[in-house]
Order: sequence, then C-alpha cells, then structure tokens
Amino acid sequence: MDYRESYGSWTYVQGPTPNPEIIPIAITNMLKRVDGDFRFLIDNMGWPPIKLYQAGYRDMIYLSGSGLCNDSHGQYEPGGWMGTISTQDGEVWHNIILYTR
Repeated sequence: MDYRESYGSWTYVQGPTPNPEIIPIAITNMLKRVDGDFRFLIDNMGWPPIKLYQAGYRDMIYLSGSGLCNDSHGQYEPGGWMGTISTQDGEVWHNIILYTR
C-alpha cells in the first residue's frame, strides 16, 4: 500500500515496498524542514511559490525505490533529484525524487 503524508505545501509519497529504515518521524521531520526552507526563500528572499502551490496543489516528494509506477530503483539505492512532469497541454510541474541514504 502506498503511504502519503502532508505538511505545509508538501506531500511525501512512497510506494508499497519502501526501504524499511524510513520511519514516520523521519518523514515528518523532512517535510517540516523542506517546507521551512522553501518558506524562508519565499518570505525572506522574494522567490515565488512553486507552480503547483500557486495553482492550489501541493508540491510532491517521491521516495524512489519504493515501488512507484515510474520507479525501477532498488530500496537501498542512494541519491535523488528534482524532476518534472509534463501534461499533454504543455504544462510542466516540478517535483522532488529522493533515494534513501
């Protein structure tokens, strides 16, 4: 079963087979940190909110290696990147894809 958790403007998503070392308190703390970091950039440095949030949606953080439909990495593979999802009408939406460790 997939797991989702939201905080601020962010939602974390993992698939049915995540790294078992990923515990709920770590997810909560990560969401609070990411939201706080981006809130600082918006409130103090004048950056505009991310496009998804401007449109009334949440920004997404996906756990790679957890069995998501677009995911072919192993549970313990490290790394991460920012990605985008494009719609048929040409809209581009940014997201974060995290690996463990």
